Amino acid sequence: MPETSHQLLLGALGDDSAVYALSKWPSFDPLFALILEFILKAGNGPLMSVSVQKITEPLLIGEGPHWDETTQALYFVGTNEQTIHKYVLETGVHTKTTLPGRVGFIIPVEGATDQFVVGVEHNFLIINWDGEEGSDVKIIKELGEVDQDSPNTFLNDGKADPRGRLFAGTMCDMGPGVEFIPEKGGFYRLDERGVTQLCDKITISNGLAWDLQEKAFYYINTVENKIRRYDYDVETGEISNQRHIFDLKKNKMTGGPDGMTIDTDGYLWVALFNGSAVIKVDPKIGTVVDKVAIPAEQVTSVTFGGPNLDILFVTTARFNLGSEQEPPCGATFMVTGLGAKGHPNMSVSVQKVTEPVLIGEGPHWDEQTQALYFVSIDEKTIHKYVPETGLHTKTTLHGRVSFIISVEGASDHFVVGLERQFVIIKWDGGDGSEVEIIKELAEVDIETPANRLNEGKVDPKGRLFAGTMGQMAPTGEFEKEKGSLYRLDDRGCVKICDKINVSNGLAWDMKEKAFYYIDSIDYKIRRYDYDVETGDISNKSYVYDFKKNEVNGGPDGMTIDTEGNLWVAIFYGSCVLKVDPRSGIILDKVDIPAKQITSVTFGGRNLDTLFVTTASLNIGEEQKPPCGAIFMVTGLGVKGHPNVKFKLPAN
Repeated sequence: MPETSHQLLLGALGDDSAVYALSKWPSFDPLFALILEFILKAGNGPLMSVSVQKITEPLLIGEGPHWDETTQALYFVGTNEQTIHKYVLETGVHTKTTLPGRVGFIIPVEGATDQFVVGVEHNFLIINWDGEEGSDVKIIKELGEVDQDSPNTFLNDGKADPRGRLFAGTMCDMGPGVEFIPEKGGFYRLDERGVTQLCDKITISNGLAWDLQEKAFYYINTVENKIRRYDYDVETGEISNQRHIFDLKKNKMTGGPDGMTIDTDGYLWVALFNGSAVIKVDPKIGTVVDKVAIPAEQVTSVTFGGPNLDILFVTTARFNLGSEQEPPCGATFMVTGLGAKGHPNMSVSVQKVTEPVLIGEGPHWDEQTQALYFVSIDEKTIHKYVPETGLHTKTTLHGRVSFIISVEGASDHFVVGLERQFVIIKWDGGDGSEVEIIKELAEVDIETPANRLNEGKVDPKGRLFAGTMGQMAPTGEFEKEKGSLYRLDDRGCVKICDKINVSNGLAWDMKEKAFYYIDSIDYKIRRYDYDVETGDISNKSYVYDFKKNEVNGGPDGMTIDTEGNLWVAIFYGSCVLKVDPRSGIILDKVDIPAKQITSVTFGGRNLDTLFVTTASLNIGEEQKPPCGAIFMVTGLGVKGHPNVKFKLPAN
């Protein structure tokens, strides 16, 4: 039987067995094939039509597309025009403004409205832009400079990895009148440790993509005409073991590889410069799975976006490289109907948010002011940090201060632990401004005057729980069993545990009716039954033993996420551990670039940023910066509960 259109249809679907069976069936009816074709076209299967739509007017070099889920907007750049752009999918509004140099990428900063990290010439910058047409851009901070010895390079493609670290590279200048010198660029990582060069001898740094399941990082140096694969360590951001997994020349692809993204099935989508297309590559077997034609020759980069992350946004250029590039060349396009989805684009986390202190402690996120409050114990200071502006202010108290927590109903009132006293203070948050003591609520451990209060938090009903610790020797040792744990509420100040060594982490789980508590020298996490109506705790047990599990360092401060997992700061462990208290298993480990991790809390607008305090105590060895700084960790995929404000006792 001759091959017919309906057989070609089924063949296109990849169903060779169906083609064969139908062709051999004695009563095969062409009408049946037409009906089958209609059914298939009506469904959501492989015959779904692909649509390529122009959404912006042309630029000379459109680049660096980034989809921001918070604003449901696409951000991208016009490299040579020195512009940054915002396109709102729902309204079609396209705005732009100008920067003082060629710009390679724009990525929102996690937890900070209207702040972006951009690559301008050789510099990583944090800027403030309200997204309005032509509005002024304010440079907030310079994060680092690269290629200082290579003036004829500039930053090109950049993206944030799954932990919020920035990866970006440079390319050699190819402009008119400039000598083109290959292999003068580099590839870099920017995180709390600063700028680190990962690769040298780069000519045109381009596409970047991560696959957590495969523990892989994919990267393109365009002139190689290949896709590199590295082994990727998500905890450290280190890459290693370079090899090539796809060769465009061997696969007879027209054009060179440029920007790149990855879908949820692990396929790479690669822009072909001078190839008028985006190709879909299977990196496991090194083959082209699909090809999408784009009505522009110079396709520069791609990213998934849209409400369902199933729209492929494509940037293009219109260089005159021997032939004029007529519109729509240079436009930005959106491609629908691909049947694929991408991962959310990561926002960049500039993880170190303050300069070092001696003992950073007691982080408390205040939702009303969208600010982080914390203390530096031995420096006797209280601090306020506002992520949206980057403003960090502090002032001094007249004694060692262990925690600061907002008071319900009073925006500038706080309860603090001052030496051995619970005190209500008034502070306007200004740098160096005076603090007024409003009320002394209680004094504890009167019989042990060398003690001081340590970690304190408020339970879900607004009661204050806080504990004390004995005196610390210069060697780092503490007086044993000199402290206690207290509860402060309408009934007064009540001792609920005694013989405490170093009172630390506190967390409540309403669903489990549980209170979790850490005495650091126990090297365990305690669990108590918790009565939310009375604040009483009972029936002590242990849910995790750090010594038995051979964890380096000791447990310090602690918080809990909405899934009931505990996040524990590990003093002298350089990390925060995620512990499931129900199974006693460590679920995750977040490395922090400081040894003495003191406490943690969730914050930010979506309560999905983990703020981490650290110390820089010289206990036998000097703790160099960034030890003692405050960090924020993003991209963890979890959220915390709102920090509760202290409810003033009625009496």
